[in-house]
Amino acid sequence: MCVRAHPGSWHTDMVLLLCGGVGSGKSVALQILQRRYGAELLGMDEAAHELYRRGGKACSFVLSLLGSAVLSEDGSLNRKKMAELLYADPARMERLNRVIHPMVYAEVAKRIRRNRAPLLVVETALPSGDKSLYNEVWYVHSSIAVREERLRKSRGYSTERIHEIMGRQMTEEAFFAYADRVIENDGTEAELIREIDRAAKAAGLSRREAEEKTGTEGKTGTEEFGTEAHRIKGVWEDMNKTKPKERSAT
Repeated sequence: MCVRAHPGSWHTDMVLLLCGGVGSGKSVALQILQRRYGAELLGMDEAAHELYRRGGKACSFVLSLLGSAVLSEDGSLNRKKMAELLYADPARMERLNRVIHPMVYAEVAKRIRRNRAPLLVVETALPSGDKSLYNEVWYVHSSIAVREERLRKSRGYSTERIHEIMGRQMTEEAFFAYADRVIENDGTEAELIREIDRAAKAAGLSRREAEEKTGTEGKTGTEEFGTEAHRIKGVWEDMNKTKPKERSAT
């Protein structure tokens, strides 16, 4: 059953945090949870986008830190330009993360509290140290070699770029330490479905009655990963480091 209980004032039955590094295949896992278990999805990156909107809580701080060079012609923040400047200046990246991360986690908490879905899945590559918002934390794990292949194929990233991004995210050991359950995703989508079903059964989740037929279960994780949206997450790279422990069994 669920690892942690959430406050009785919340309206949702279960809140699941799905995390994993870039290229791990979280988007495919999310689709499976939505299709088979009727999950409602909440992305931390979406919450961050709201804060970065013109007039949003984070916008003025970003401008004070990076200047008007990060503005688009319409006055909105240019996330790609932000990422370029921040990657080139780790000190400014750290300053921004110290301010923005708490804002984003607070926004996610607010959205969780007002959500009424039976199963709410929060997705992120960069989880916070506090797990009290979530009944369970699942880590979608893929080997580094598989992740690199996916990113080269789906996003056209160079090896240098891939290693730069991975180097700013949590290590595999830290993810293993943070998660309650590990979802392996180096194989086909059918194998990923079996991994998710095992974890869901252990967590007490029930399949929804009318599952949609997609015809994609034979695809490899690499092939299916090509459907992921290409998102800039450069402003989200500074992570809390935790001590490694043994993997949690699914």
